[in-house]
Order: sequence, then C-alpha cells, then structure tokens
Amino acid sequence: MAQWMISIRSINKHKQLLVDKGNNESDVEVFKKAKDIYVKIKQKYPNYVVELISRKKAFAPKEKIKYDYVYCPYCRKDRKFQYNYTTGYSHCPVCNISDKEYYVKKYNNLWK
Repeated sequence: MAQWMISIRSINKHKQLLVDKGNNESDVEVFKKAKDIYVKIKQKYPNYVVELISRKKAFAPKEKIKYDYVYCPYCRKDRKFQYNYTTGYSHCPVCNISDKEYYVKKYNNLWK
C-alpha cells in the first residue's frame, strides 16, 4: 500500500497519484519525496486543488471541527462526507475513507 497520495482536482477532474516506499527508503524519505512532488505539482498547476494525503497514518485535528462536517484524519481536513446508498456508509469525497474506520470514529466521536 502506498504511504502517501497526492490528490489533484479541478471542477470536473480528479486524479490521485500514489507515492510508494522504495527499497531501503525510510518513512521520512518517502514523506520528503511525496512533499517534493506535491510542491512541484502545486506550482505547475496553480488553478487546481492539490493536497497531500496520508494513506497509513491518521492525524489528530489541530482545531475544532466545523459544525456538520466530519474531520478526515488522513486528509487532515474537515469534509462533508458523502453517503453511499449501495454500501450504506459515508466516506470522504477525496480519499474515500469510511466513517466506520477507527480513527474517523475516534476523532469525530462517532461511537454508537
């Protein structure tokens, strides 16, 4: 599984670029590689929304979560999760993490 994902979005397009860990690369080196790619894409395409997303590590919120939003610990942003009628659960519209995932529940107090 890729450690980092770069989400590149415009009004009608969405592309996800996965950054994998190579041979003998540390987690810090993989992060630096992903961040370098992120910065280059952001500079090259200033009209696109470009975000660096963790695929393995969940991050705690740094500020209060907005009303009627769900904090995504992998995108590190408050998002309006989308409901999927086929699966019966909500998910982040950017990274597709479910509202049933442990850290999403933990940071948003979604325990039932």
